[in-house]
This record gives sequence, structure tokens and C-alpha cells, in this order.
Amino acid sequence: GVIRPVFVRAAVVFFAVFLGAGSMLITSAEAREYVYQLVFTVHDRYSEVVVPENLDIKVPKSCYEYDITYIPADYEKSYESVNDYMASYVFEKSKKDFITISMVQLNNSDDHVIRFDTEDADSIQPIHINESLGLMILKQGDTQIVWQTPYTYFSVVSNLPSETVIKIAEGIV
Repeated sequence: GVIRPVFVRAAVVFFAVFLGAGSMLITSAEAREYVYQLVFTVHDRYSEVVVPENLDIKVPKSCYEYDITYIPADYEKSYESVNDYMASYVFEKSKKDFITISMVQLNNSDDHVIRFDTEDADSIQPIHINESLGLMILKQGDTQIVWQTPYTYFSVVSNLPSETVIKIAEGIV
């Protein structure tokens, strides 16, 4: 069969976010300072989310317990992989319009260092998603929003307008 561009893009995003296949270059001093507040370790060419040690919750919320309360009209779920520790969803409207949502439970500091690709990003901006700090990365027409609660890392990527991607991110509860 033919691999549709959205699946290729989703696979690239998945590997960049969860397998550390990307490198990061932050050119804004303001964004770099903000990253420190997010429990990120900043290096010259990339940054990584480091899971905080000694999490004080006994049973963190499982990834399958999160609800996605907003997806724009006419988008259909084309991919889903969910368990207690990870969730990945792809929604499509056409071959070129996509939304990818990923979550990782942060429950073991030995197992989780998450890197995400922002090399050559057009913009990196601090953002609040619900009550958590995050970053909004604009790159090659796509918007990626990454943020974390004390126990879960989230990523939403889409080629929709940034305002819509923010609404999708805020709808993950």
C-alpha cells in the first residue's frame, strides 16, 4: 500500500519525541531561561525533559485515563495506541491535515529522558497549558506544543493554526 504523508509525519514526530532522534537549538535567550523552569536540561544543540526524582504520588494517572475533549470538526481518528504508560493518537481530515497527540507517564527517572526536535525552528515560545508550563514550537508550518504535569509529558503536533493547536492541548484533561 501507499504510505500516506500524515503517517510518515506522525512516525517522525513519534521518534523525535519519544526516542530522542532530534536535536534542539534554542536561539532565544528568553525561551532558554523559560526552559529551565520546565525541568529541562539545556545543552548547546538539544534539550531534554528529565523526569523528576521521588515523585510523591503513589498511583499516577494512567495515560488511557486522559480525555481529549476537543478535536476540530471533520477530523477522524486514524491511529491509536494506548496503555498505562504511553498514548499516541493521530487524527486526519485529509491526506495533508493532521493532529498527533502523544503522552508518556513519568514514573521512573532511570527510564525517561525525552528529547524533542526544534533544530531550525521558526519560533520557540513559552506557553501555559491548563496549569502547566510548556513550550510552543513553530517549525516548517507545523505547531508543536510540549508540556508536562508532575507525572505526565504531553505533545500535540499539527499543521492547523497555532490557536487551534492550543485549544486541542488545553482540552487534554
